[in-house]
Amino acid sequence: MNRGIRNIAYIESGVGFGGSPVSLYRLVKILNRNKYNPHVIVHALSPSIERIKSLGVDVECLRPLRLFPPNKLRSEATIATARNNLFFYGNVFFEAFVNGLKLFEIFKKNCIDLVHLNNGVLENLSAVFAARLCGIPCVAHIRGTELTLRLERLFSRWIAFVITLNVEMFKHYASFLGDDKVRLIYNGVDLDSFENPKRQKIRDEFNLSHDTFVVGTAARLGEGKGIPEFIRAAAQVIKAQNNIRFFVIGDNPLDRNSFVRGMKQLAMDQNLTEHIVFTGWRSDIIDVLSAMDLIIQVSTTFPEGMSLVPIEAMALGKPVIVSSIPGYHHLVEEGKTGFIVPPGDIDFLSKKILSLIGDRILAEKLGANGYLRVLKEFDIKITVAKVQEIYEKILV
Repeated sequence: MNRGIRNIAYIESGVGFGGSPVSLYRLVKILNRNKYNPHVIVHALSPSIERIKSLGVDVECLRPLRLFPPNKLRSEATIATARNNLFFYGNVFFEAFVNGLKLFEIFKKNCIDLVHLNNGVLENLSAVFAARLCGIPCVAHIRGTELTLRLERLFSRWIAFVITLNVEMFKHYASFLGDDKVRLIYNGVDLDSFENPKRQKIRDEFNLSHDTFVVGTAARLGEGKGIPEFIRAAAQVIKAQNNIRFFVIGDNPLDRNSFVRGMKQLAMDQNLTEHIVFTGWRSDIIDVLSAMDLIIQVSTTFPEGMSLVPIEAMALGKPVIVSSIPGYHHLVEEGKTGFIVPPGDIDFLSKKILSLIGDRILAEKLGANGYLRVLKEFDIKITVAKVQEIYEKILV
């Protein structure tokens, strides 16, 4: 291999679904292979990871380890008991030590020059540990808006550079690492893949007439993602406008269908059976989004870093409505590319939906403005160029 090419290990510690593996796929796809050779290490396989493999990238699966039963509690405010502390931190350090040694061997075997953590610091402590043992630098991509624990702050000082997705998290990390070690870089979309979406194919699949206005939301379904609010707003809209269809796009493989089942029951309770579609996971998400006339992302408590769906919607020329949380509100220009609503305000959300149903010209104008903003700020080529600038700064 050309000695000038540097080997980058990308660590994807998520469940394989959601925005982080999609963002990783887009980054690796555009990465300058004349300078960087990607090696991807994941905790779970998924369609997005298979797409990374299709690029000819080496992918290894290193399963996460647990000493104790998984504990979902992460914030210090809720980890109140000694038992929870033992389970949480016990798992963190067990994973860091055992998988850290495995990653040490992987890094050495593949002559890794730099480690890029795709999901933050604490979630990838094993890779931080292994990189430290190898004496190679780490870049951490912070994709959420959860404030750091003391443990994270401690190990973040082993990180050469931190990438955040929104201003709030930039300020948070800069407060203890300094501005020179933190960079704000937006997520991006590969505009080439949005050029010829199969809009009519999807509308035919779901028997949508030409004049049916379609409103969609897409997410890894779970608590705090705004799905109940979307359904309740749909019920209000249907009372005023009948020729509307609502789409909930996505699923949650780890939920064992309990949340999704509850949302379907809520839709039935709201008399929406004929007006709402639960599509499940779709590999043709761009085509499905293209069949919508309006895209909504109204998370309430989920710690979004920077959701991909509103950007993808704008790349397709769709108007968007988002909630005013850190992971959304910087994406949308109020009244120019879409609307921003208070989290959980169903009445306000319903009014905004109805305003766009009643004014198709405005809806088209917002969508067109959104597309222009994507060209300017959210093209994946811009994202990758900024990431590579960090690599170049570190690998001098």
